[in-house]
Amino acid sequence: MADRSNFWKMVDRTKPSKLRVFADSELRDCEDYFLEIQSASTLPPSEIITASERLALIRSEIDLRHSDAKHRQTQRLARWAIAFGMVSMAAAITSGVAQFFAHKPTHETLLVTGEPIVATPSAKELLTPTQELTATSPTAMLELAAAPSTVTPELTLTPPPEDIPLPEPPPPPDIKPEYVEKTTPPPKKPQAQKFTPIKAPQAAGRPGTMSISTAKALATYAPRPQYPYEARSRQITGRGVCVVEINAGSGSVTGASMASSSGNPILDNAALSAFRQWRFKPGSVSKVRIPITFTTTGAEY
Repeated sequence: MADRSNFWKMVDRTKPSKLRVFADSELRDCEDYFLEIQSASTLPPSEIITASERLALIRSEIDLRHSDAKHRQTQRLARWAIAFGMVSMAAAITSGVAQFFAHKPTHETLLVTGEPIVATPSAKELLTPTQELTATSPTAMLELAAAPSTVTPELTLTPPPEDIPLPEPPPPPDIKPEYVEKTTPPPKKPQAQKFTPIKAPQAAGRPGTMSISTAKALATYAPRPQYPYEARSRQITGRGVCVVEINAGSGSVTGASMASSSGNPILDNAALSAFRQWRFKPGSVSKVRIPITFTTTGAEY
């Protein structure tokens, strides 16, 4: 029977915060102690209930340690299995590469090394003519000896004598030239010359509408239209055509209007205010047609 005098000391000793420092043998001893306390029927109910609680707490700690040990063992086995699989795979790859190079065809190896491929002659091909005659049967040798030798007649070429004259070739026949009547070619028809009409110069003081490229060369003052801040902040763009009328005598602008609007009055007013300030050489320009484009980078014309 367990000593009841140490019951509450054992209860205080086996608090949940203190069980983690116990060894497995100590946990087993505490479990046996509370089992004896719980099985005694003469003890007060409070001690039996407390013994049951401590017994459940100790058993849960033992089960937790057991499951942790199993988990660690499983991890070790998994690591060993992975390592063994990697080693087996490396061995299989190495074996496959070795077998590939061992059974590689000979002609491919010769092509890789750059050495010429020489065919090995057979024993029959290596026989010389003398050996072939020696290898023939005795009957064949006797037939060859008994056969009469045939003399090949020699042909001698006798050069022709130099005194014999060669026949002269016949003279060529006389070929009379055919009479060809000369004909005078017909006279060539004179080609009609194309005349380019010369434009009459414009009278001084009454020039017509001029392009912007020519007007720039005759302008004495031509400020560039400014891209308004309000249009730039709103990213407004557009394209239009402005017609500027000039006093031919003084070269100053007398009027400006938008022949084709840019699509926004802010851009139209900016173009008109700039073109009204232009000045030209007197007597050179009377009207200019100016295409203008407003982009986010400025005005282009």
